[in-house]
Amino acid sequence: MTPHGSIRMVVAALATGALILGPALALAQSYPNKPIKLVLGYPPGGGLTELLVRWSTHWLNTLASQ
Repeated sequence: MTPHGSIRMVVAALATGALILGPALALAQSYPNKPIKLVLGYPPGGGLTELLVRWSTHWLNTLASQ
């Protein structure tokens, strides 16, 4: 094996190890730590679009426990 081939193998092994162990070593974050704002580009009383956005934000708030 050439010297470049062995270096390439070491780099590939390190990259594979980082990809496998990286998520396990990551610390859990309390996300989101601020309220999420959803901006709707339609005026109030916009009908179905506004209704769907209001329902989805209510659902997301209960999911995120905010």
